[in-house]
Amino acid sequence: KQNNKLQQQANKADNEEQQLSFVAHSSSMKMLLSQLGEVAQTKATILLTGENGTGKSTLVHYIHHKYNQHTKINQANNSALVSVNMGAIPDNLFESEMFGHTKGAFTGAHQARIGRFELAESGTLFLDEVANIPLAAQGKLLRVLESGEYEPVGSSITQNANVRLVSATNADFKSLFTQGLFRQDLYFRLNTIELKIPALRERVEDIPELAEIMLAKLCLQYDKSLMTLLPCAVERLCRYEFPGNLRELSHILERVVLMHKEVAIKAEYLMINDNYQQIDVNQENTST
Repeated sequence: KQNNKLQQQANKADNEEQQLSFVAHSSSMKMLLSQLGEVAQTKATILLTGENGTGKSTLVHYIHHKYNQHTKINQANNSALVSVNMGAIPDNLFESEMFGHTKGAFTGAHQARIGRFELAESGTLFLDEVANIPLAAQGKLLRVLESGEYEPVGSSITQNANVRLVSATNADFKSLFTQGLFRQDLYFRLNTIELKIPALRERVEDIPELAEIMLAKLCLQYDKSLMTLLPCAVERLCRYEFPGNLRELSHILERVVLMHKEVAIKAEYLMINDNYQQIDVNQENTST
């Protein structure tokens, strides 16, 4: 039942977020999607890096969808996309969460539990915020990646991990290595293919269409008449640096939908924080 529920959630998110994956008018996104097109159909381990809010989870759905298409796996049959926030798992529960446990394996284990590796069998296991894995748990994950084998807590029966592994983080691994907070051998296992997701300020050409899609979705969500951005509002968005990337763009538009009744959105309605540095398009073109 839990597996079916996870598959339904993954399919729903896939349908909702798929549009944003294909907004690629900018050269940076075209290059990224070209690279993903080559590796998404393989079972290679992928590490997605980039700033917060750049849409890494959206691209994981894209990768999962493309891999299933290539292998002709029915999405309703053992091809779940299972996401795990690694920073939210306590160190003492890491093995139970990832590998499962048997009934009575430890105090409080009143029934057997299936781990994330088994839930993602023949599908995709997404390790979000992978740099936040506790150091003590990193060796346990490394063993699975090297041997493809693990044992549920309390069991002596070895199981094989048959998953496609995708990880994501915004962390600086060089700094983590220096501080002794992340194992280099685990990093090398995670980044067979490492792809950096461009920040929104690096894909300005995509902002108008992204904003249009988000605005339409928000109007539907809040039962509002369809709003449109006036040219001055679009220009304002394109000149803004977006430290929060796609997530910040969504929040700006959500605020507009909630606070205004007009269907034509002016630049001042965006209430963009001017304390952040803005991009001077003319200056960039001149220097270029």
